[in-house]
Amino acid sequence: MKLSSLFCVMFLLAVSAAGADFLKPRWKVSEKDQVYTIRFDKGKGGFMQGVLPMKAGEYALVSFDAVMSGNNGTFSFSSTGFADKNYNSYHKQTLSGKGKYCFAIYAPADTAVKLQLSLRSSGGDVTMTVSNLNVKKFTVFDKLDLSEYELLNSSDAVSRVPAEDHLEGGFASKIVSGEKRAKGASLKFPLLPGKKYKMTFWAKASKPTRFDLWVDGWTPKQKHWYVPFRLSAETEFKLYEVEFTSCPELPRYRGLACAVFQLTPNSDLTVKGLKIEQVGK
Repeated sequence: MKLSSLFCVMFLLAVSAAGADFLKPRWKVSEKDQVYTIRFDKGKGGFMQGVLPMKAGEYALVSFDAVMSGNNGTFSFSSTGFADKNYNSYHKQTLSGKGKYCFAIYAPADTAVKLQLSLRSSGGDVTMTVSNLNVKKFTVFDKLDLSEYELLNSSDAVSRVPAEDHLEGGFASKIVSGEKRAKGASLKFPLLPGKKYKMTFWAKASKPTRFDLWVDGWTPKQKHWYVPFRLSAETEFKLYEVEFTSCPELPRYRGLACAVFQLTPNSDLTVKGLKIEQVGK
């Protein structure tokens, strides 16, 4: 992956890149040419672990491609080891087929961040192939292009679908909400404190519907910081643009925020091309 395809920066102060030196096989993992196969069999799952040194005020984006073989497979990604446990992060993701994933980390102080990628299954043996493992570290930025990554949800509410009717083609994330319970999906990203941002994305639905977008910085033991937007989707892709100002005390909120797409029951939403850009510099 080229650096320019992920983000444009005003001053790139630190970059640690390709290969999996920061995340290595530990158990039930085979490797060939930096492609890793993690196995879940006999009731136990394999995992990869590593340590990512980070400086105070530094951000990191860990990304990889994943392909799941078998049903009922889930993977977990965690970043821990912070003196303030509020900065520890855990995510569990259901995967059917393939996807491209990105996880954001912020270090409030010099830290050796502990990373783990593990595989589980709720029924039967599964394998997950992981490739294109990358980490990008930086401190100052003005644009983030997250358009190639999947939205996340711990259940099976999100799937990767072709975007054949979009002018750029490619793939999109489709969120499906049940008849009785609303569902959503999210993607976490870095922000600089007290800055004005513009977020853009494409979205459509199988029938006209309303949905909520939250730029959300929820953090334990902190006042809930968020910016809500109520939006409507039609049956053809439409480009959306929203603006917001990040919290001036954002480092207390893990230095990160989530773009949370929340649906009403019995609806769906297909999202593509999420980008964030600082405005009014």
